[in-house]
Amino acid sequence: YYAKASMTESDPVMKRESKFDVSIWLMSPTLARMDMAKPPAPGKDPGPAEKMIISTGKTLYEYDLGRKTRTRAALGP
Repeated sequence: YYAKASMTESDPVMKRESKFDVSIWLMSPTLARMDMAKPPAPGKDPGPAEKMIISTGKTLYEYDLGRKTRTRAALGP
């Protein structure tokens, strides 16, 4: 399954908002991926995903391109 959406992330401390185009893929009951990319300027090709989240059913992985960080968290018992 595949879905597209738009998302606004707000930072109350810095008082700014970031808009993202979100793509979600459900590849199996335990495998899902979500990409968050900044919307392209009119007439331009979309850039790479700013953030990517992958769930394997047991572990959640997050990659943040702007901060160049990878985070891993175990899910449930």
